[in-house]
Amino acid sequence: MPCLPLTKQTSSGKIKRTGFVCGFHPIYLFRGYYFEVHSYHGPWPVKKFSHDPRVTIPKGFWKMWEVFRKFDDRDKEAFRIDEDNLYAMDVQSKVRRKRVEAAPSPDAIE
Repeated sequence: MPCLPLTKQTSSGKIKRTGFVCGFHPIYLFRGYYFEVHSYHGPWPVKKFSHDPRVTIPKGFWKMWEVFRKFDDRDKEAFRIDEDNLYAMDVQSKVRRKRVEAAPSPDAIE
């Protein structure tokens, strides 16, 4: 879901932006990092259980992101946490995730 601008009309009739609202974004679990990917803000790590944005970026996050972003969309979906149950993945995703993790990293492929 994209970010939507919040606006209000001033007494003079002009439209003034007052901020923006962003919806929930998919949460992924890859190489031990929980993170969300936003179309405007990009990737950001989230807390494991509450999925609130973290204040700091853990060591190694950007290296993990460089590997993850090279996967195609279908492979990325294997690491997405199910929206109905944030702590469970379906069987098909688990099998696909194992196959993708076992594959050589995109950096190693020539």
